[in-house]
Amino acid sequence: MVRKLGVLLNELQSLRGDRDLRFRLVADDSQIVLASLAALQWPEGISSVRWSTAAPADFDPVRAVESIYDPGFIPNGLRYQGLRGLHKLLGDRVTKVAQ
Repeated sequence: MVRKLGVLLNELQSLRGDRDLRFRLVADDSQIVLASLAALQWPEGISSVRWSTAAPADFDPVRAVESIYDPGFIPNGLRYQGLRGLHKLLGDRVTKVAQ
């Protein structure tokens, strides 16, 4: 997950260049954790995240990670206490839209 986050942020920063530009990320259920982490990590470059979801209300891929070998593992991810905690840190910067 850390590598994916690094690649995403690097690409967005390359697209931004020297311009005073902020991105709005649009994510589905498979990418919401990555998009949320990116918005949390780079608030000056990512204004918001729009989450288009078909998942049930209890969907939480962060809590489903049981091993450091899981591709969804986030170092220090326990501090977020799941996707809901991560989104609490982002506040109104995350908009959830049902598909």
